[in-house]
Amino acid sequence: MPPVPYGELEAQKSQAIAARTYALSNMGKRGKDGYDLLPTTSDQVYGGYEAEHPISNGAVDGTRGIVATYEGKLITAVFNSTSGGFSANNEDVWNSDPVPYLRGVPDAQRGKAFEHVPSLDVFKNHSNSKSLRAAKEGDFEADWSKYHRWNFEWTAEEISDVLSTSYNTEVGKVYEINVLERSSSGRVLTIEFVTENGTFYQYKDAIRTTLKYINASGNQASLLSTLFHIEPVTNNKTKEVVGFKVFGGGWGHGVGLSQTGAVGMAEKGATFEEILKHYYQGIELEVRY
Repeated sequence: MPPVPYGELEAQKSQAIAARTYALSNMGKRGKDGYDLLPTTSDQVYGGYEAEHPISNGAVDGTRGIVATYEGKLITAVFNSTSGGFSANNEDVWNSDPVPYLRGVPDAQRGKAFEHVPSLDVFKNHSNSKSLRAAKEGDFEADWSKYHRWNFEWTAEEISDVLSTSYNTEVGKVYEINVLERSSSGRVLTIEFVTENGTFYQYKDAIRTTLKYINASGNQASLLSTLFHIEPVTNNKTKEVVGFKVFGGGWGHGVGLSQTGAVGMAEKGATFEEILKHYYQGIELEVRY
């Protein structure tokens, strides 16, 4: 969460505490390699001394020693860029048992009703996905993340290539892509690909690396999140499937702290404690050093 443009101090403090907690709870994780953590998205991104900034340094110093705990133990303080409207339960993304403090919560000031989970109508009625930004309807992320809403489209040839690469076999024509199961936060749990050479399945967060999109450089890149709806694109005359279009929201796994959501909460007056206790349910903040 770079301090430019995300300079809200309370948000920076919440990120500092989450990062500190993550680092301390993962000491020794990569001990066999001679260090604890990688400075990448495999653990936590750190750009080195030259990437430091007075705002983020101030947030680190201003929260010195503060960590997040649950029942006295350091939490697994995972975080992501943008939830897309509703964060995810950890078991909806990874093959893990439910964690009490990693529960899905709304990215909004409109209560906790699951009716606020984005529907297909919400996605499709805003064909320009960026038009949902600055909606001023209480969303914390919408003003801060261009990935709050997004859409992509594949030609028939592109989707065949993407799935053939993912499954390491020629799938041929792709006839259908069906979402078979969703979580309570709206994320896809099980997806089915019906193709010329068989039916293939994928589950939870692995869907993102299977259903890649074609980025601006023409390369395949992991889908931004599993919070999406997908539908075929058909030829109006022949009714033949000529591609697929996906309408989605969010960037990342969606579990725990939403970085752009934290900025939005801070902008609306929330403290770092309020931000952390929103995204990590039932936690406490302790000073450990």
